[in-house]
Amino acid sequence: MVRARGSFAAIVFQIVAMDVVFSLDSVITAIGMAQETGVMIAAVVLALVLMLVAAGTTSTFIHRYPSLKMLALSFLLMVGVILMRRGA
Repeated sequence: MVRARGSFAAIVFQIVAMDVVFSLDSVITAIGMAQETGVMIAAVVLALVLMLVAAGTTSTFIHRYPSLKMLALSFLLMVGVILMRRGA
């Protein structure tokens, strides 16, 4: 089996970039809900730190139980279909 290799900085950059892209909806929601900008900034930074800390454990868990990956993808597909059907 061939293992992909990358530099630590490239891997961290990819994780941070994916986190920013996937949390954009949370940022928009936080802006709408927070009365103070500081609260919103603190919430986004805390979420980013928690996701970075939990990434390794989550990855190990998913690799140990690959059927959960299919379950998660099926759930995302179902949510996407429901949102498209409702016109959201």
